[in-house]
Amino acid sequence: RRVASVSDFIIRRTRKYVGASQGSGQFITLYPPLEEYFVNAQRPPTKTDGDAKVLFYGRLSTEKGIDLLLRAWRKLNPPATLSILGMDGPLRAEVEDIAAARDDICLLDPVPHAEVPALIAAHDIVCCPSRVEESLCRTVLEARWLERTIVTTQSGAIPEVIRDYPLAHAINVRTDDLEAASHLAIALHNAIQNP
Repeated sequence: RRVASVSDFIIRRTRKYVGASQGSGQFITLYPPLEEYFVNAQRPPTKTDGDAKVLFYGRLSTEKGIDLLLRAWRKLNPPATLSILGMDGPLRAEVEDIAAARDDICLLDPVPHAEVPALIAAHDIVCCPSRVEESLCRTVLEARWLERTIVTTQSGAIPEVIRDYPLAHAINVRTDDLEAASHLAIALHNAIQNP
């Protein structure tokens, strides 16, 4: 009788799947709440001098775009550091090798989720180059709540999470990885140069 979902994106997909009209009151979006430790977290301002600190937080897989980020990072070679809080994934060994060969990339050990707000707040930019149609994208939501600059994609529900957020840099991911890496490198450059 009623369908609740975590984002307007999923509601639109559900309506399309079942053939429901746009005006139907049967569907409602109920955004999931943030935990109290996120709501109460400190939000220090991002620094405007020195090297920027960029954070990738997610699964080490092509779906989450870690390979795209590393390709863009090599292309850009920015005056910044990249911290990777990577959950296990099929690209873990590749990410470990790249991080070991570079002094501007650091692979962080996993932390309990209650420690994530402080980790995000310790960085200036959060990069979420997801290639999948995210149902909400918790990483982007958490980075927005903590008032970080966000570099991300126009994937799934991400556009509604960053809507009207002036610190967001979003790109469209195409099937051509080389082109996507170039677009991501430009977005990262803009975020680093204009904190």
